[in-house]
Amino acid sequence: MVERTASLWNRYYDKGEVSIESLDDNHAINKITRCPVPRLHLTGFPSKRAMIDEQTAIDIARARAADNGWAFSEPLAVLHRHGWFGRPGRFEIETNANNRGTKARFVIDEATGAVLSEGYLPR
Repeated sequence: MVERTASLWNRYYDKGEVSIESLDDNHAINKITRCPVPRLHLTGFPSKRAMIDEQTAIDIARARAADNGWAFSEPLAVLHRHGWFGRPGRFEIETNANNRGTKARFVIDEATGAVLSEGYLPR
């Protein structure tokens, strides 16, 4: 009987049936569902590959600070965060790092060079 159940199972499974309520009267199987698993395409987004490097991100932040009339003082803290699952990463730039006083902070998209976030503390 086990062979018969296994062969029935394989027959339904190979056909791609969505659900099987029971195989026969003696060996009932609880509802088994077979559905496709959504696949993640981890190849990334070809149009959003890294286009800028760290120095270019600093130059973009310096230009944005000048446009806003903000101080852009050294030392700088630059943190590169890699994107997950093929998404683009970002650069986080903080001026006057590890010091008290005036600070500016920028988050820049590494693929496009766009400023995603900016902030200024004029203390």
